[in-house]
Amino acid sequence: VAVLGDQAVTSAGGTGTFASVIVRINEVITFPAIAVHIHGDDDITLAAVSNTNGIPIIYSIDQPGVAVLTGSKLHIVNAGTVMVTASQAGDEVNNAAKSVAQIITINKKFLTVTAKDVLRPFGQVNPVFSVGYEGFVNGDDESKLTALPAASSTATELSPAGTYDIVVAGGVSNNYEFNYVKGSLTISPPLNNFKVAANSVTCKGENNGSITITAAENSAYTAVITGNGLNKNYGFTNNTSINNLT
Repeated sequence: VAVLGDQAVTSAGGTGTFASVIVRINEVITFPAIAVHIHGDDDITLAAVSNTNGIPIIYSIDQPGVAVLTGSKLHIVNAGTVMVTASQAGDEVNNAAKSVAQIITINKKFLTVTAKDVLRPFGQVNPVFSVGYEGFVNGDDESKLTALPAASSTATELSPAGTYDIVVAGGVSNNYEFNYVKGSLTISPPLNNFKVAANSVTCKGENNGSITITAAENSAYTAVITGNGLNKNYGFTNNTSINNLT
């Protein structure tokens, strides 16, 4: 308990008075550690307490570019680290508390960047690939990124028909970690890709018909023959002969 003012003292020899006696309380701040946060999280409530309640605890920060302090609320602005210091002044009966600091780590938020699927004919150059974003916070968009992710494919105009990966890379940001998702580039065969030739014509009541299918571009193809009770699939990459047709 703090003491302030004249104090009467009684001893075996009698009673006396000490004038202007001051006994101050040492203020002690308890400031719990603060968990790691992520860019975009809600405001952090600072919860330091003191053994004396009459004098408010005041907070200060060393990195206003990472967070904004309003009273006991800390609003995250950017990823990084910020030191928050809790202080409490003294008065006539309280000695000022020793300041206590906590370092708060604000991690980057994951941003998913997905390459959009594209279909183009064989023989054409690739279009400019585009991407989509998921995970921006605080009203951010791609304009807030230091470097934009770029999508690309190993396929060229001479690549045969088929499906190729569109990969994304190269994004740079102070506030976001990138999670890249591949897209697909599908190259369709040229319009004159297939030639079908009849090798022999089926005679009535026979099954000696034969055709040959030839592709200009190698790829994985499936020819489906139906009719007259026939329903068969024939896989090939360049050419195939289909015999015994009725």
